Amino acid sequence: MNRQNKVIAKKIAAVLTLALMLAAAVLPVCAASYPKPDNFIADGAGILSEATVRTIRNANDGLEDKVGAVVAVCTVSTTGDSSIGEYTRAVFNDWRLGESVLLLIAVDDMNYYFLQSTAIDKVLTNEELQQIAKDYLEADFTGGSIDTGVMKATSKLASLNGSRLPEVKAE
Repeated sequence: MNRQNKVIAKKIAAVLTLALMLAAAVLPVCAASYPKPDNFIADGAGILSEATVRTIRNANDGLEDKVGAVVAVCTVSTTGDSSIGEYTRAVFNDWRLGESVLLLIAVDDMNYYFLQSTAIDKVLTNEELQQIAKDYLEADFTGGSIDTGVMKATSKLASLNGSRLPEVKAE
């Protein structure tokens, strides 16, 4: 191999090494993986009882048929370096939720977050979601009965969405 070919080979090796280093640095950001839902539920933290899962599914069956909306629930151990709001929005988008409310629980972070779609926000505001959290989730959540709080909060959300969402559909 002549001198010119060796120089070219070294440059190509340097460029490939740099490209691989950049790809390795960017890959974790691009490849964020979120729990995959089964009928709008992902219990990555393993905290939901069968009864709660069944309650959520039954409520969603009625909601989806009646008004085309669902109450989605995702539990994780932690959101890592992401804020709970950022993580919840990312899950909402990853799951391609349409007209819905997502409740995300981060167990090890001792945090939760509600996020609703734009159409639902017209009839179920952030303030109302905060009140539902306070009335139906907070005491059980801080008391260690997260599953019970999730069942109460999602049941309340399902009943409100079922009674109010026809207003959205009519617009």
